[in-house]
Amino acid sequence: MKHLLSKLNTETFILDLDRELDRLPGISGFELKLLDPTTIQAELRKGQHLNELFQHFTDSRINIRSMRNKSNRLEELFIRLVKEHPHSAKSPGYEN
Repeated sequence: MKHLLSKLNTETFILDLDRELDRLPGISGFELKLLDPTTIQAELRKGQHLNELFQHFTDSRINIRSMRNKSNRLEELFIRLVKEHPHSAKSPGYEN
C-alpha cells in the first residue's frame, strides 16, 4: 500500500527538446528517461520543483521547446497495475 501511495505522490512531465540528445545529462535527484532523441520523461516527487530541473537543463545547455503533463491519475495507476499483474485482476470463475 505504501508503494502504491508513493506513486500517487509523483507527477510526470514530457519535455520536448529543440535538439537531439544521445544520452541524458547526469542530474541527481530526478528520475529522467530519454523516450527518444528529442523527448525526455521527467518524474517529480512531491516537494521537487520544476524550476530546479529546468536550471539543471539550462546549465547543461539543453533547451526545452515544449512541456506537457502526463497525468498520474488513480485510473492510470490501476490500469498499469492490471497490466503488470493481469492474473491478479481476474475474478474467480472468470474465463477468457
